[in-house]
Amino acid sequence: MNLEIANRLVEYRKRAGYSQEELADKLGISRQAVSKWERVEASPDTDNLIALANLYGVSLDELINGKKEEPQFSSNASYINKEDKEEKVETEEVKQEQYEEKISFKNGIHIQDKDGSEVHIDDKGVYVKDPNHNFEKTYSKKEFEKKTEEKVEQHVSVGICYSLMGLLATIGFFLVGSLCTFKTYGGGQISGWAVGWLLFLLVPVIPSFVDAIVSHRFAKFNMPCVATTAFFILGFFFQLWHPAWVVFFIIPLYYTSITPIDQAIKRSEQKKKVVAEADCIISD
Repeated sequence: MNLEIANRLVEYRKRAGYSQEELADKLGISRQAVSKWERVEASPDTDNLIALANLYGVSLDELINGKKEEPQFSSNASYINKEDKEEKVETEEVKQEQYEEKISFKNGIHIQDKDGSEVHIDDKGVYVKDPNHNFEKTYSKKEFEKKTEEKVEQHVSVGICYSLMGLLATIGFFLVGSLCTFKTYGGGQISGWAVGWLLFLLVPVIPSFVDAIVSHRFAKFNMPCVATTAFFILGFFFQLWHPAWVVFFIIPLYYTSITPIDQAIKRSEQKKKVVAEADCIISD
């Protein structure tokens, strides 16, 4: 069977209003067999060709050779075709009605769906409503501005602390190195240059402390630098190098104990945020 006949079979089937599965049921064969005919992978036998011609209301010669006469479909096929078309038009109208949206660009962007969903974006903020999931929320412009200002203030304060600590550590290093000589626990002396560099270990300590306070996240505090500084001080001035390494156990103990506190603070803040948003929605 050639491609022309296969295309004709597809054309007659569609004109009659049959799907491949419906046609296969009419002929008592599988849908895959009909699909193979229309893809030129197989040819219908004589019995099936005669059955197709009778079903479509055309002669066998018209079905194979494709005469120009319009095929006269049986009353049953015409009825099915008309019914399918009406059903298709009705389905498309329902679908269009279901997903039709009202979009307005007056004083912002306003979108309203047929199911009651709404999105409004204007100079007051963002309002979202989804009745299907019982969701309604308002994102006010003041809230966005407040969060932005808080983040900027936090970054500025931490940045200033880093700059000041770096400058103070550099000045302190040269002052301690040139002016100071320290006595150790055993009676010896140690040059200020030998221990002055410890000041640089303190540079991230104060900024991380400020960051922890401002953000309410105490896990941001740089405990490793504190423990390292304490280790060298105990070693240089008290010659306690061997037992001093115990101070490093402070690091996991600190973060293990402080993490639940940070999580509790975070949950509390989220709860307050939800309550505030609910109050905002109710007030609106």
